[in-house]
Amino acid sequence: MRHNYCFILISLFFTYSHLNAQETIVFVYDQGGNQILRTFSEDFTFLRAETENEKETKQALAEEETEILSEDSNLRYYPNPVDDVLHMQWQNNENTFLAEVRVYNLTGQQLQVFVMDFNDNNLNIDFSIYEQGVYMLNLYYSNGEVTSIKAVKA
Repeated sequence: MRHNYCFILISLFFTYSHLNAQETIVFVYDQGGNQILRTFSEDFTFLRAETENEKETKQALAEEETEILSEDSNLRYYPNPVDDVLHMQWQNNENTFLAEVRVYNLTGQQLQVFVMDFNDNNLNIDFSIYEQGVYMLNLYYSNGEVTSIKAVKA
């Protein structure tokens, strides 16, 4: 009889430790849903802390990841891909200035128009109202020049 109790206790111990081991497997996925990491961990709360700070980290790095339209252009825009707001900054010169910005989806539908004057040197475009996808921004200058940039909504 005593032998049966020992067997039951040992069985319960191994069963519990086996269940506990499965709870410590941590899976990490990319935005496409693909598994990129599988690891064993005693304490997996560190992953939760990283995801809470992810948005703050993206914003802090956004200015470092500024995209420049071209080497001779004064236009900068960030972040790209954009989650909520696309920030644009530029410098006007004496001869020409950014007069208008138009936002288009890939089907060519015009979504928004922003009219600028010579004193404007920045624009924040709210992308939270758009679905995920690729958007074209056409920049119209006072001298008739038109430039396009691509923004990805994540």
